[in-house]
Amino acid sequence: MKLPNPYVGIAPVLGRAVPSPDELINKLCSEPERQKGFPYPPKGPVFWIKYGSAVCWNEVCAQVMAYEGLRRLGSEQVRAPGVFYAQMNYPDTHIVMEYIPSKPASQCIDEAQGDAAKETLLRQSMELAISELHQIPMDPDTRPAAVSGARIQYLSVFEGDAACRHYENAQQLEDHFNAVSFDPHCVL
Repeated sequence: MKLPNPYVGIAPVLGRAVPSPDELINKLCSEPERQKGFPYPPKGPVFWIKYGSAVCWNEVCAQVMAYEGLRRLGSEQVRAPGVFYAQMNYPDTHIVMEYIPSKPASQCIDEAQGDAAKETLLRQSMELAISELHQIPMDPDTRPAAVSGARIQYLSVFEGDAACRHYENAQQLEDHFNAVSFDPHCVL
């Protein structure tokens, strides 16, 4: 899924304006005390703004795909926030997305009583989310890649956390993994 930079996605709620690119870069995301994600506006938030050099464009593509796919499926238990606006202004990416009021997963886990309860909550939450996301139809000819079509990234099996090449199909990726697993001097 290739998205233009900047990306303009879903329309905001009536009466709410998405922060402008200038406001994002020069005001909201430039304050040193801000973290890399925050609700906006502070009172009665409707947006979640995520930004920084650790935010990659593929996150935008994956989130748009998850949002649209889960809506088409009619998923009632798993939600992905819609993206209103995103831009890449090297080295930072800014994403203005839907604010979904809820407790963060980390807080739910912290509130669970005992390690077994925490483990069960985490496992069940992950299983549900993965199960729903796996139902999103994919073209059978889709090659293993980032959602944006870029090389696979952020797997510790790849030197530098990125694949050295594009793989044409899952078998080619599996064959490469198998070849490397037998040769300790080989890297992916």
